[in-house]
Amino acid sequence: MTTLLDLLTFNIVSGVMLGLLYGLVALGLTFVYGVLRFVNSAQGQFLMLGAYIAYWMFALYGISPLDSIPVAAVIGGALGFLMFYGFVSRLLNTPPIYTLIAAYAVSIILEESTKLAWGPTYRGFIYDIGSVTFLHFTVPLLKVVGAVLSLAMILGMYVLLYKTSYGRVIRSVVQSDVGAMLCGINTSRVYAAAFSLGISLTVLSGVLLTYYVSSGINPYMGQPYTDIAFAISVLGGLGSPEGALVGGLIYGVVEILSFTVYSLVPGLSAYALSRFTDFVILVLVLLLRPQGLFGKR
Repeated sequence: MTTLLDLLTFNIVSGVMLGLLYGLVALGLTFVYGVLRFVNSAQGQFLMLGAYIAYWMFALYGISPLDSIPVAAVIGGALGFLMFYGFVSRLLNTPPIYTLIAAYAVSIILEESTKLAWGPTYRGFIYDIGSVTFLHFTVPLLKVVGAVLSLAMILGMYVLLYKTSYGRVIRSVVQSDVGAMLCGINTSRVYAAAFSLGISLTVLSGVLLTYYVSSGINPYMGQPYTDIAFAISVLGGLGSPEGALVGGLIYGVVEILSFTVYSLVPGLSAYALSRFTDFVILVLVLLLRPQGLFGKR
């Protein structure tokens, strides 16, 4: 028999699993902003591309969503390089509103190009690798894999930034690009690599999203995830990988728990109110700590 404690525990675990994905979604945004001060308002649209990559690789070639990860990484990295050398490099050191508008234009281009190529039809697929039982509840194993991969990528980024020599190079450029140039560092290449990596992570998160929700893939699916990425990035502290992780976990757990509670009340829109609750918590945290949980003043 399922008890209230079992239900609560299961919802928290489900929230943690979802929060790990949300943390990865936010990581690409917060990393790009932290290094380049580029406000990527097309975050959700790049995630949408990742979902389409997973879908088409499976639908056309029978390649599983697990095996489409390297393809998404390469495509995302290539798009990042093209964007950087196409126009992002010219927007460095400009007011944030310039990058925000430029990225918004990219989001529209991505949405409409996707619609032109594949139409507005909602798409989806079924891919099952089994399930596990936890407290009398059945959990698809693919979700567990998605959560583990999300955590691995976030931790990998932390190790890259704080435990490697290249991470020290990136942090030196962030601290002072002029000082880094005087030390012989090619800052343009560092910015290009960082932007490419950030976009690659975002496209990858779109592939992992299909591990959780493999239906409803459409050209306009990205905007809610842009909102989520901004909320988590601000909550955790812009430019902080650990902030993206913790912020994602808070966002995911609160969303699942509040959705469960609101579902018990007839006439309420549980989904809308769960998102509302997430943003209320964001506002409360920022009132106490405007720079976010791990941000610096």
